[in-house]
Amino acid sequence: MRVLILNQYALPAGEAGITRHGEIGAELVRRGHDVTVIASDFDYLTRQPTARGGVAGSTTHDGVRFIWAKTGAYVANDRRRVASMLRYGAAAAWAGLRSGPTPDVVVGSSPQPLAVLAASVVARVRKRPWVFEARDIWPSALVDMNAIPRNGRTHRMLERLERHLYATADAVISVPPRGSLRLEELGIDPAKNRHIPNAASAALGDAGPLPNTLVRMLRETNGRFVLVYTGAIGVMQDFGSVLAAIRLLRDTNADLYRRLLFLIVGGGVAAEDTTRQVADLGLDHVRVHPAVAKPAVHSLLLKADACLVALARADVFRYGISPNKMFDYFAAAKPVMVASAYPTPADEANAGIRFEPGNPDSMLNALVKLMTIPATDRIAMGERGRALVEREHSIGAVADRYEALLANLVAERRRTTGAARR
Repeated sequence: MRVLILNQYALPAGEAGITRHGEIGAELVRRGHDVTVIASDFDYLTRQPTARGGVAGSTTHDGVRFIWAKTGAYVANDRRRVASMLRYGAAAAWAGLRSGPTPDVVVGSSPQPLAVLAASVVARVRKRPWVFEARDIWPSALVDMNAIPRNGRTHRMLERLERHLYATADAVISVPPRGSLRLEELGIDPAKNRHIPNAASAALGDAGPLPNTLVRMLRETNGRFVLVYTGAIGVMQDFGSVLAAIRLLRDTNADLYRRLLFLIVGGGVAAEDTTRQVADLGLDHVRVHPAVAKPAVHSLLLKADACLVALARADVFRYGISPNKMFDYFAAAKPVMVASAYPTPADEANAGIRFEPGNPDSMLNALVKLMTIPATDRIAMGERGRALVEREHSIGAVADRYEALLANLVAERRRTTGAARR
C-alpha cells in the first residue's frame, strides 16, 4: 500500500516536534508499505529555516520519504504565518500531483486546513480515497486563541471549508477522543469518524545524551523535586497562568518552593515571552531551555519526579485531548499534572492530577499535593500511566489502527472501481 501524507509540521522520528507521521510512517514501512510525507522545511519550534531537502527537496528517514516544501519564515501568529500556510497548501498540492508512483490513499492532517484541502485535490485528481485527519479542531481553536473573532467573516469561511472537507472525505481520523462530536455539530454522520490517538514516541525506547546546558541545570539543583514540561510553548499552553502558580508557591510556601526545580523545555511563538516572564517574576527555580531531540527528552523525563501538561482554558478542548507529551510522560512512568476542564487519559488511568486551566490557585493545589504525597503513590501513578501506553498508546498499537483504516479504504475503492469496469 502506497500512502501519501500531507502535514505542514511533520518531522522524522526522533526529532523535536511533531513526529506522529514520521513514527507511524516508519512502522508502516517496516510492515511493507510505502510512505511519503510532504512537510515544510521551516522549523516551527525554533522559528528558523532549515536545510532539509537540499537541492533534491527530499530526504528519507527510517524508510519514510519526506518532501520538504519551501514555505517561508514567520515568528508569530500573524500574516506571515498565514502566508506560510498558503504557500504550503499550493506547494503540497503540486508536489502531491507530481510525485510518483501514484499513491493508493492520501491523508491530509490539520490543524493547517489548507493541508487537508490540498490532500482532497490530490486525491480527486489522482482518483484515490482520502482521509481528513483532525489533530486539532480548527477553526474552533482559532476562535479560542482569539486569532479570529467568533462568527466573523473569516470564521464563517473557515467553518464552511471545514464542513466541506469533513463531508467529502472518505474517512475522518480524529486524534482528540471526542472528535465525532464536531461532525455531529456540523450535521455530518459521525460514523465516518475513527479515533486514532497519539502515541509515546518510538525514539523514547533509547535514552540519548542530554545537552550540557541541561546537565548543568540538573547538577546545580541536585536533590530538588523536578517538574518537567516538554513541547510547544505557545498561546494554547497559557504559561502566564502556570508561572503565576509557581509565584504563588514561592509566596505562600517557601519551603516547598526551595525544594522545586521546574524545567520548561521546548520552543514556539511564546518561548521568548515565557523566558522574559520568568525573569520579571524573579522565579529562580524555573528554567526555560530550547527543545531537544526525542531521545534526550526521554533521558530528561527519567530524571523528573513529575511532568506537566499545560493547556489554556478553551472550549475546543471539549472534544478531548491526546497530546504526544502526555504519552511520553507515561512511557517514562511519571505522574502527570494536567490542565483540563474535561476528563483526560490521566483520569482514565488514574495516573496523575487534573487541575482547572487558567486558575493558578488550582494548579498550586495540584502541585502541592503531588509534592507532598508519599513517593510510593507517585511511583504507582507513573506505573499506571506506563501500563496504559503499553496497552493502547505504543506506536505499534496506533499503527495497527492506521493500517487497518487505510487498507479498508484502498480495498473498498478497488472493489468499487472493479465493479464499475465490469
